[in-house]
Amino acid sequence: MISAYTGTQIREAEKPFLDKGVGAVLMQRAAYGLANAVVRELRARGVRLYGASVTVLAGKGNNGGDGLFAAAMLARRGMRTTAVLTAGRPILKGSRPSKNPAAG
Repeated sequence: MISAYTGTQIREAEKPFLDKGVGAVLMQRAAYGLANAVVRELRARGVRLYGASVTVLAGKGNNGGDGLFAAAMLARRGMRTTAVLTAGRPILKGSRPSKNPAAG
């Protein structure tokens, strides 16, 4: 079974570091750890790293940023990466969504 922390738990753990202004360092460390976990998993499954396809599901906020940085790290290792942004289309304050979804 895979265990995971809730978003609230992560925010509470990160808050002292973010308050000190080292959020970018945290993001890079998280991305490095995630990229290495992906590499370990692929190797354990006997998958050749170069040319392997990896899809990252990235939500909004810092965790999504971690995933995007990890995808970039994996791409630099020769993997084909795809990022799927799951947070949806942002709506600017004061704007109205288009009645025609294809319009923009």
